[in-house]
Amino acid sequence: MNENQHPNLALKVGHLFRLSSFALIVAICTKQAQSQDVEGSLEDLVTYGAGDPNFVLPNQPIEGVLGFSKSILETPRSATVVSSEMISELSISEVADLARIAPSTNTVTRWGVQGNIDIRAMTADTYFRGMKRIEPQGNSRTVLGANDQIEVVRGPAPAYFGSGKIGGYTNMTPKSGRSRQGAYLEEDEGFVQGIFGSYGKREVSLGFGGPINFTGNSERRGGYYVYALEEDSESFYENIPIGQKILQGAISQELTESWRLETGFNLQETRTAGGFMTRITQDLIDNGNYWGGTFLVDLDLDKSGKIGHLEFETASPIVSGSTNSSGNNSLRQRFDSRYTDALAGEVPVVANANSALEAFQTMRPEFAGMLGDANMKLLNQLPRGFVMDPDTVELTKVDWGHVSLEKELYAKLGLFYLDFINDGGDVKMKNQMILDSQDQFKDSELPFYQKQDIWAFENKFSLETELYSDNSVTVNSISAVNFRHTDAQRHCNFGDYDNRPNLAMPKNERTPRDLFITPRENSDYYNGGAPYTRWRHSKYDEYGIGTMLDITVGENLSVILGARYDYIDAETADYADVDGEGIYVFASGADGTPSFRTADTSTRDTDDGVSYTGSVYYSLPNNLNLYGTYGLQTALSDGSALTLAQNLIGDGAYAEASIEEIGIKGSHFDGKLYWALAGYRQERATVDEDPNGNPLIGSLGVLTGEGVELEVRWVPNEKFYLSGFSVAQKTLDVSGRAGWLRLHGTTHGFEDVLDPVTGEVIYPAEAFTWGGQAGHRVQAGEKIERPAYPNTSHGIAMGYKAPYGLNFTLSGNYISEVQSGRYGVVMLPEATTANLAIGWKRGSFAAKLDIFNLTDELYFRGRSGSTSGDELISVMLPRRWQVTISKTF
Repeated sequence: MNENQHPNLALKVGHLFRLSSFALIVAICTKQAQSQDVEGSLEDLVTYGAGDPNFVLPNQPIEGVLGFSKSILETPRSATVVSSEMISELSISEVADLARIAPSTNTVTRWGVQGNIDIRAMTADTYFRGMKRIEPQGNSRTVLGANDQIEVVRGPAPAYFGSGKIGGYTNMTPKSGRSRQGAYLEEDEGFVQGIFGSYGKREVSLGFGGPINFTGNSERRGGYYVYALEEDSESFYENIPIGQKILQGAISQELTESWRLETGFNLQETRTAGGFMTRITQDLIDNGNYWGGTFLVDLDLDKSGKIGHLEFETASPIVSGSTNSSGNNSLRQRFDSRYTDALAGEVPVVANANSALEAFQTMRPEFAGMLGDANMKLLNQLPRGFVMDPDTVELTKVDWGHVSLEKELYAKLGLFYLDFINDGGDVKMKNQMILDSQDQFKDSELPFYQKQDIWAFENKFSLETELYSDNSVTVNSISAVNFRHTDAQRHCNFGDYDNRPNLAMPKNERTPRDLFITPRENSDYYNGGAPYTRWRHSKYDEYGIGTMLDITVGENLSVILGARYDYIDAETADYADVDGEGIYVFASGADGTPSFRTADTSTRDTDDGVSYTGSVYYSLPNNLNLYGTYGLQTALSDGSALTLAQNLIGDGAYAEASIEEIGIKGSHFDGKLYWALAGYRQERATVDEDPNGNPLIGSLGVLTGEGVELEVRWVPNEKFYLSGFSVAQKTLDVSGRAGWLRLHGTTHGFEDVLDPVTGEVIYPAEAFTWGGQAGHRVQAGEKIERPAYPNTSHGIAMGYKAPYGLNFTLSGNYISEVQSGRYGVVMLPEATTANLAIGWKRGSFAAKLDIFNLTDELYFRGRSGSTSGDELISVMLPRRWQVTISKTF
């Protein structure tokens, strides 16, 4: 089936974005041409932020947590609000930076790309002005600095938001929608800002906004705001660029005395590359010792400089004489009972043809005599492409800036919104529309290639009113109906032989022995290419209705109830070819005999689900507030690309998640000290797709998390603030079905090869499997602690405004030791980091020097998911600096 038969709807979305940009320019020009004075004023800021210029204290009412206009103190949920002032103070730019100020936001990475935000050790949803966005995953960088406010809510979204994840969500208000600087300003104002720093950091941004009125009625107020950012930077990781462009625009216009229009767009283009540290051993983590070297068998048979799929199947065929399951192929082996049987059997007298043992005996006979019994038994079952060449293996000191990188990651994100709002009367109405798109590809010579085209449209109408009120009881309600359409298609090629690059090479170079071709360059299996292994297209419509009640009894008791019903009509198609090239069935190719899908398959079905939450909030003496929350949430069983496996269409499309939370909050010293303590237990489903691309294999695992969170914020006066948090958590991961997990050779029974004279390791056990993927079978229902998320984390941030326009900011974090992968083969050490900023401001000019990781702490983050954690980790950035210079006007 030809991909071009399906029109790229992202192009249509792009036309809408260009039209919205044109409309914004026309509106601005209309404003400039008006002769009458536009009457407008800032929102009432007499007490808004008084004594707290950085908006550290969560005293302002917000609607993003539960929908009702309540402060965080009055909200029965664990939540953190990060203002634009705090984003600037702490130089929050990337996802990892959020952990400086917000509890339970330690986020693992996906190939080193900081896309999604994790909350309470689970992937979180991202909302934009209360509307759900497409997940960025590890497909694009999330730029937090482009937001005016970030609400971090731990636990499920309110019932009127829509179905979502139980761990939490972020609700982001972009700079282009800022109410304090973009709505009804009396005159034009803006800023321009430049940033430069370590590792070629170069970024420039600007914002401009003011009053506008295109209604022809001088009594109608309006405002516009435009924000743009461009970054063209290098990075600590060699050969990984960071390039991105962002353009945001918004208009808010009163249409009548009651109704106003809010519309805008958010465009982002990002170009970078992903990367992980590989060939992981505990010695590498603890002492920086890295095993360099290349592989015994040259897979580049035609000497083209890159390895095609048929080439490595020919150069490293499946072992003759061994019993192989259908899941094994040239560079992917699953260590099941046959390896256990091999270890229990006799030492082979004659090596199996095509085995790694035969290759050693033929090509490195001296080394073959040093292997030992266990290694000989296992190598007799392993294809020869897996093993490293003992003549090249060498223990070296690591360069942490060298990573096993993906060559290119490119994404274009586009969003358009249009809201009509009536919030001036007893009944408040809002109709919100959002159109969101992601056009992305990732090209990796490890190899891995994917092309994703995703778009989603949602319309939501909500109504808020007071249902009942007397002297002791008040009942307020919010209800909403929504429709959401998602169209997600992805075609890709799997491989990910991540340990093959030799990171000891100068300048992080690559060699023909570790460079694989991808379908983007050549998808012809028979002529040196790499075939596609999947093309999946999912389309689904979701319909939902939700309602919430806020019942206040007397002055102390508040009960918030929420209920929601969701219905989905979903269809998934898995195609047999891409542009005429067949979809390769990865698990069955052996000895150069390929297998391709013979026909398209598809499934369509429906499912529904019910969600509900209940919260009780009680005000105690001394300004203490006690609360408890219980909820059951419906969540979509979509994979990382928003597609649905065919066997999950129907009854498996929606999965359940639950939360139990209790907490107490306090505000003291005239509201200058705020603190919150929460304990929670939550459970949610996870989606496991078949790694070999079988469309009829998918399963739901379970994540169960428990934790305690403490957050404190103190602003004694306008010159000083202090913010801190402490988190203790534990999350268990239960596999949904029997599957496979990538592990190093030691776990499979291989042993180090020692120098017979000195007794030193000359060939580590892991090097026997670094050439491919060696899998271990995980049984269905197996329960382990989820790796990569530390059990304990602390954070602190403080700022002081000194005389002469100077200000100082200090922040720091602690994370406890954590296992990198599912079985704790590698432990990542605890780490304490600190950041210092010195700023100066005079009039409209400001300058700031940031020093991040002040003590140059070496620390790590694990990989998202638990399938490769013992093989892949992220090395976090060392000490670095940046200078920010800005001017307002």
